[in-house]
Amino acid sequence: MSGGIEQVLTVSSHESSVGKVYLEVSDTAVIAIVASGVLRARRPGRAHVWAALDRDLAFADVIVGEFSATLSALSAGGSHTCGLATGGRAYCWGSNWFGGSANGSSVGISGQSQRPLAVNTDLRFRALHAGLRHTCSLAGPGFAFCWGDNRDGQLGDGSSQARIEPIAVKTGLRFETISVGLDNTCGITLDRDVFCWGRINGSNVPKRVKASQPMHGATVGARHACALAAGGSLY
Repeated sequence: MSGGIEQVLTVSSHESSVGKVYLEVSDTAVIAIVASGVLRARRPGRAHVWAALDRDLAFADVIVGEFSATLSALSAGGSHTCGLATGGRAYCWGSNWFGGSANGSSVGISGQSQRPLAVNTDLRFRALHAGLRHTCSLAGPGFAFCWGDNRDGQLGDGSSQARIEPIAVKTGLRFETISVGLDNTCGITLDRDVFCWGRINGSNVPKRVKASQPMHGATVGARHACALAAGGSLY
């Protein structure tokens, strides 16, 4: 186990009909037992973990590593923060309510991490923006991915289901920039058109905003958005 030191490791199941699982760790300063069948890394180091159920015994040698990535971009949301490391890997920390940190934890729990955790994906991003409880990012030539709360369709995947890992926005569009607000998202495409989704327009997929001229930038607030045209006009 490496990366951020607040990773959660599920070692065994909770109580079952055949008995209770007993856990033991060799160094609780490195790994702590925080729930039935769940361990949490506390600081860099090495510890042995044992799990026993009647006569069955399991053993693991766990190494907790330092967070050593260099972040080149940062975005703070409602109660979580995300950053991009050199090379495009995304890390998040803080609240994981509705999966906003995309660290693989279950949706609907208010778990949190005090250290950066790698976002649960092999994708590499070039831009990232955190909102109240969701986050969106751009990968490759401008394809949009989002994760977290989706009750108002702010992830743009055509559903209202929260996501604990990045999901592709349901469109073939490529975006130059992306901006996230309270429960809505907007982006500027490579053709300089503005598309938004979420509570701002009631759509769970990108919907084009009518504009009289090409736009070169957009920012999203709690319930509104503003865009900047090439000549400096503000909309």
